[in-house]
Amino acid sequence: MNGSPSFAELLIVMAVVAFACRAAGFFVMRFLPPSERLDAALRGTPLAVMSGIVALTLVRGGVSELIATAAVVAAMFVLRNEILSALVGIAVIAALRTVAG
Repeated sequence: MNGSPSFAELLIVMAVVAFACRAAGFFVMRFLPPSERLDAALRGTPLAVMSGIVALTLVRGGVSELIATAAVVAAMFVLRNEILSALVGIAVIAALRTVAG
């Protein structure tokens, strides 16, 4: 074995961390009083995280990533479905990387 973790090990670790984050969120929310500001922050968090991921990909990526991101944005306007748009982006980047070699 080369010392790097397997896919199954990584998947298990990611699942445990995701569960711990969710459980910690429920625990912490017991102590925070509900407010409009807190509600707005919780609703905006997924968009902020996704924007950070996309921005990092665009900065570090190349033309293929830019084209795939544009395809996702276009698909969102047309399809109005996040999952289908993400699948469009995956298909576009896979096709571009296959063609580019």
